[in-house]
Amino acid sequence: MQGKRIVLITDFTGYSGTKTYFLLLADYLLRKGYQLEVFLASKDSLSNQEYLDFKTKPITFHYLPKILFTDNLFLKRLRINKLLQFLFLFVFRLSSSVSRLFVSTGHPFSFLSGAWLWGKKFVYIQHTYPQGSPSSFTKLISGIRSAWFSQMAKRRFSFITVSEASKRLILDLINLSDKKFPIRVLYTPCRFTQPISHSSSGPVVLTIGHLERWKNPDFWLEVAISVARQNNEVSFIWEGTGSMMEGIQRRIPEDLRDRIQLVGFRENLLDLFSTSSIYFQPSLVESQGLSVVEAMAHALPCVVSNHGGLPEMTDHAKTGYVIELKAELGAERLLFLLQNPDIAIKMGQAGYEKYRQNFTPEIWEKKMDRLLFDTTEA
Repeated sequence: MQGKRIVLITDFTGYSGTKTYFLLLADYLLRKGYQLEVFLASKDSLSNQEYLDFKTKPITFHYLPKILFTDNLFLKRLRINKLLQFLFLFVFRLSSSVSRLFVSTGHPFSFLSGAWLWGKKFVYIQHTYPQGSPSSFTKLISGIRSAWFSQMAKRRFSFITVSEASKRLILDLINLSDKKFPIRVLYTPCRFTQPISHSSSGPVVLTIGHLERWKNPDFWLEVAISVARQNNEVSFIWEGTGSMMEGIQRRIPEDLRDRIQLVGFRENLLDLFSTSSIYFQPSLVESQGLSVVEAMAHALPCVVSNHGGLPEMTDHAKTGYVIELKAELGAERLLFLLQNPDIAIKMGQAGYEKYRQNFTPEIWEKKMDRLLFDTTEA
């Protein structure tokens, strides 16, 4: 095993789920004894401290050409950036002697298409999924693309995603059955391994995520205001930043600003989990919902939307509640848990047991061993 080399190509910038997954995957592969060659979107993808943490490990960093990620609308309309992404891996694979190639990115169909043709094992891990409707161009070439991906599946290509919901969406997008394009589901684990004791400073409803449309902060605020008006003790906290932060902040009623708070990005989330009573995730788009898994690891009952992979994370009426995105339903479920703390504690404990059975790092590593190396000992 020692001396074998793996290439990871990823495209995150700053804090994101893609970055979290990269750090998880890199740590796992380094502990397996691999030397890593990593292609990042830019030097700013990692912090100075993260580079220092990697300094003594067998890992080499390279930076992808900026043209591959161009925001130029003219080039985007002509699909020039996607063509360049394809050609980059086309040339890279011809010259590469690596034993395996792993890609972790939110934009799969450009990068992966250029990497599979030459027989070496190629594994793609898709932990986000496309949003919106397919473009006219995508619809026009749907038959060609389906045939292309069908051929990929016949080669040494493996596709891994993080939920059954994500798997269904990807298969619908490429218009293929699971038989013609097998996709393996492997839930992302929680990095926290021990439950923590919760403080009794008052009920707190916690939400974690980017303040962007797909996380549904408008709905969150409507529910938070409704619940806070009916319960004078509860507080709502949203951890994270994003383009909607300023607008949401302005709309918080003056008399509730001490109980409905946007706290920005926090490097360490343990304090937030330790002071929270309930976890609330009303996302419109969620490939899995890692923050929900983290909440379960801290024995918090979870109230989540019925979108994406969230219903797979939360067992309705057992570890929390899965709701339609109607504000009155969200408020009703949260108020019930706040008014019945014994039930909330029982649901949190059931969630912790589900975490231990499905989402620990040890479980993830054993399954990853089988998926990547066709063995449990790799």
